[in-house]
Amino acid sequence: MVAGLQTEVMSRLATKFEKRDGELIPLRGLRCPDGYTEEYAGRLYERVANELKKLTSGNREGLLNDTTLTLLYVDRCERGDGVLLDRFGVEALLAPLSVPESVRMRTPNEIGHVVNMLIKTIRQVLRRLRPLQSVILEEVTNRDNRTCLLLPPKTFGSRFQTVREQVYAAVRDGDDPDDFRTRLKRVSNSFPTARRNHFIGDRGIIFRSPAKARHGLAPIWEDGTHEPSCVIRGRIRFGMSFDPRFHYDCEMGNRRVKTLPGCHERQTVRRDRRHVNVAPNDNVRQ
Repeated sequence: MVAGLQTEVMSRLATKFEKRDGELIPLRGLRCPDGYTEEYAGRLYERVANELKKLTSGNREGLLNDTTLTLLYVDRCERGDGVLLDRFGVEALLAPLSVPESVRMRTPNEIGHVVNMLIKTIRQVLRRLRPLQSVILEEVTNRDNRTCLLLPPKTFGSRFQTVREQVYAAVRDGDDPDDFRTRLKRVSNSFPTARRNHFIGDRGIIFRSPAKARHGLAPIWEDGTHEPSCVIRGRIRFGMSFDPRFHYDCEMGNRRVKTLPGCHERQTVRRDRRHVNVAPNDNVRQ
């Protein structure tokens, strides 16, 4: 999907974008202001969620399997780009597109010229992202018990921001796969750990990976108690799909007040519970 373009340009892009490049989510009629705003990001997220519902089907196990979610956005010289990162920066992989502001887009020929230029630019960006996507896929599938990428952002706390920053630094700097792996290893090594290298979050909670003992399942669209972000974040991380049964066995310790952020609302943990399951989307199961 591409954010921040004029409606006419988006319509032509959606028509000309070839299947071999992936499925371009059409954003016709979604006008973008001069700078990205929370309102625009919210409407964009709603549109993306609705399109994902149309594009993906299947049972609870197979929902969003093998889905790649990439958001390319017009670089507006930091005019609100952080809003997009805050809204999409956990589930999608974001990358900026450079579109010269001096290019005229008034006549059909001028718009056609911009569309052709954008298709070429988009393909270049996607080719540059593929090596990083391969690393992310390896981390969230074959290394899911050891990676820092799947930690639940709100429950783990402020340190998760470092994970996200390093992912997007790798995108910005055009890291090769080895450099990206080095970044992730450096981040993991900077986090406090308990026995067997389980990560420790801000609240002193120990995040123990599940190994093969996986139970529970991320919500689906029809789960009326959850929001669309709960579904997407329960199955896609930084643009790549992961096991929807993956969760952390969180050791709560002797904390007197046991309240966790939850995926869409705060959850109170029973006082007698020392352990709860927390999924990468922050969903709590006790």
